[in-house]
Amino acid sequence: MQSKRQNEIRIERMRKVNEYVEELKSQTKAQIREKILKDKKAYKQLIEDLLVQGLIKMMEAQLFIRCR
Repeated sequence: MQSKRQNEIRIERMRKVNEYVEELKSQTKAQIREKILKDKKAYKQLIEDLLVQGLIKMMEAQLFIRCR
């Protein structure tokens, strides 16, 4: 019985953490969307920063980027 109760507590804690993370993601998306709509330069900088971050993580000697 104690094991079952501990498992329920652990699952509830995980559920709360997940809810918090989802709320944080939602708020962050809304803030980014608002900032981008107000400032086109911020959008350009965000895209550039995301591309650079992705390219750094790939750690390839050569990369080709195709834009449509």
